[in-house]
Amino acid sequence: MGREPWVSQDISFYSEGVKLRGEMFLPADHQPGERRAAWILTSGYVSSYASGGHNVDLCARLAREGYVGLTFDHRGFGRSDGEERLAHPIMWATDIQNAITYLQTRDEVDEMRIGLGGASWGGSVSLYVAAIDDRVAAVFSRTAPEDGAKLLQRMRPLSDWQGFLRELDEDRKQRVLTGKGRTVDAFHVLPVSEEDKKTMAVWIESGNYGGNLQLQTAEATILFKPEKFVHLISPRPVLYLHTPHDKVAGVEGAISMYEKSGEPKTLWLLPPRFYEGPSHYEVTQAKAHPDDPIDLNRVSKWSVVADHVIGWMKENVSNKVIKGTPEYSPPELKSGYSTRLLGESWLRMSCEG
Repeated sequence: MGREPWVSQDISFYSEGVKLRGEMFLPADHQPGERRAAWILTSGYVSSYASGGHNVDLCARLAREGYVGLTFDHRGFGRSDGEERLAHPIMWATDIQNAITYLQTRDEVDEMRIGLGGASWGGSVSLYVAAIDDRVAAVFSRTAPEDGAKLLQRMRPLSDWQGFLRELDEDRKQRVLTGKGRTVDAFHVLPVSEEDKKTMAVWIESGNYGGNLQLQTAEATILFKPEKFVHLISPRPVLYLHTPHDKVAGVEGAISMYEKSGEPKTLWLLPPRFYEGPSHYEVTQAKAHPDDPIDLNRVSKWSVVADHVIGWMKENVSNKVIKGTPEYSPPELKSGYSTRLLGESWLRMSCEG
């Protein structure tokens, strides 16, 4: 077997004092002094970065194309430290922002060319981070829910939803009175179908998906609405990729986020003949088993999707090699603009004083 076109290494960094762990993939032909564009790939709801194999597979594909790829476990999940099993989207967003900062410290990375993306809930949080953090050069999402409340509500009948909200209210009160809330099965918060559980069976059994979850996660999820922020991503590129029959992250959410986004924006809906079932997870299965090695020659629905996503990435974030430290000039300000703002601020403070 020939040499693989990538080199992977375990990495770690801190997010608000919590040690996070992951993997970074470099092109096999990378030379000292070279800086490459990079992409961060994020994890989905109650997942480790290894779940489904799609993050490490896409990182390897990126390295083959000349990029640096980084994927990691959020606090409390997988190999990372932190408060166990609290999938809080704002905390996850902070983890991603600290991953960006980590890449900016690496000599192999051009800090002005860092892209971001993920599947499912990881895609939702990635969109939010791109909206609030200008360091993100481009962002993509695959089957990402647009609104946390809608995500959890569409998974259960209306009568169950009202009862679930009462559970969350009681848990909130208990946390205030005792300092501790309930821990429940992840599928109590996100009651996926038996078909989806079968699709993810090997990943559930290996501990890479599901498990226990703090019930507080659901409250944080309900309050998280990335749809309200996507308009802030422009003028940086954004890609929405979705499936027409997804029962977890409804396709109407992807269409809504696309319509609310500014240019440049792209929406890809997989054709029904390519994706016939209602499963939210089928298209992200890059490996048949967690112990399988990365195989970029394996033909699957995932490989077709991944190749198209890579094409979009190359169109929107250049993979050219830069030698040494790049020099970037800030955009020119209109004459007197900053002076005028400072003057106005000083006058307001003087008048208020």
